[in-house]
Amino acid sequence: MQRRPSCCDFCGLLQISNEYPTDHAGVSWFACVECVRLIDDEDWDELTERSLAAYTQIRPVPDGEEAMRRQHVENIVRNFRAGRFVQV
Repeated sequence: MQRRPSCCDFCGLLQISNEYPTDHAGVSWFACVECVRLIDDEDWDELTERSLAAYTQIRPVPDGEEAMRRQHVENIVRNFRAGRFVQV
């Protein structure tokens, strides 16, 4: 079942610019203009930093849990990279 985009899956901005289909039928990732630029440039480190900063704005990190939050966001970006459908 395909979900409707509500915000950028990486930073939470409401303005969606692009949809990235995955290898899983009916599943897509959605991104804003800035995250699309980072994805298209394959700037995974900066995409991770942008996502981490946005996520921290939404839900501050409790003391001592910064490394766990970073690993969680790195896993999100890694899963995106691994599962997205790349047209050749």
